Amino acid sequence: MTAFQARKKELLQPLLFEAGAALLDCQHLEFAIALILLQFSRLGTPGLAPEDVYLILEDKEKKTAGQLIAKLKKHVTVSEGIERSLEEALAARNRLIHRSLIDSVERIADAGTRA
Repeated sequence: MTAFQARKKELLQPLLFEAGAALLDCQHLEFAIALILLQFSRLGTPGLAPEDVYLILEDKEKKTAGQLIAKLKKHVTVSEGIERSLEEALAARNRLIHRSLIDSVERIADAGTRA
């Protein structure tokens, strides 16, 4: 490892730790929605089969967070408050995963704005 690489790793470690923790939170959200779908499927909700949801949980059928939320809303009546919370969570998740680091790349280079 060069001195530059070592210094970069040292400076970015706190930021990347937080980014990794945020990624884990996003994965928890997606998994939790899939678990909710599993519970409703096990209760016999029409259109939801436990074996199909198990494929999602076991990562054999790929579903995005948005697809999981759409599936939930298709098969289960959710309150306006829950629907709003899911929409806000999805928007926050998408911003975090797809935009937060790249949109802040100029601030990452400066120690004062990196934190």
